[in-house]
Amino acid sequence: MHEALLSAQQGWGEYAGTYRTNLVWVGTDGYSPRGAAHVGPQPELIAGAMADLLEFIERDDLPVVAQCAIAHAQFETIHPFADGNGRCGRALVHAILRNKGLSRNTAPPVSAGLLRDTEDYFAALTLFREGDASPIVRRFAEACRFAATSGRKLIDDLCEQLDEARADLYGVRSDAAVWRVLPNLIAQPIINTRYLQKTLGLSKPQAERAIKTLTERGVVVARTGKQRNVVYEHRGILDVLDEYAAGLRRG
Repeated sequence: MHEALLSAQQGWGEYAGTYRTNLVWVGTDGYSPRGAAHVGPQPELIAGAMADLLEFIERDDLPVVAQCAIAHAQFETIHPFADGNGRCGRALVHAILRNKGLSRNTAPPVSAGLLRDTEDYFAALTLFREGDASPIVRRFAEACRFAATSGRKLIDDLCEQLDEARADLYGVRSDAAVWRVLPNLIAQPIINTRYLQKTLGLSKPQAERAIKTLTERGVVVARTGKQRNVVYEHRGILDVLDEYAAGLRRG
């Protein structure tokens, strides 16, 4: 996971997926751990600590949200890598949720819920390191509730956009290529003929006809003024996604 996240980061390729070999600390300058909020374990202890963490993650006798919270907090406490621990720790949460069956088709924005109040989040991590896991478990429960609520609204809003587009396309032949393009706009609301050919396997004439229909019916609009390689967008879907992202930031 860490290798996948950092392998393309400039200057970090050789460290991706490799445990750190130096001491790390959080909450002070980079010169000394004096006064740090947390000092990670010595490098020689990392492998054993991670093995213990993985054994904990594999347990199936715990409430999954609580298990996620404790696993995440312990990972951040071990701080096993020289960089990318935050990203990897958040990705770990989604991997556990997927592995335990709580999420199947998408990654709910649990991390965004966690970071709505960073001060409270870091305070909960500190209390965990002092032996009290309750605050971080509560933060995760709240984050999961936020993720479920905001995710459900996103799905409803996107479905509404598709329903409106279907209404706009009323009367178009049922075997027209445009119907294959329409649901794909959720994942890719910005398209061109080349994209439709490559992704959906449409011929160039099919892709051109589909975009022509979508444009004439007002489902998509041209994003560029170029005569060639014109890019088209579904403004409604983009607005929904922008509002969703803004809501995550606002909390």
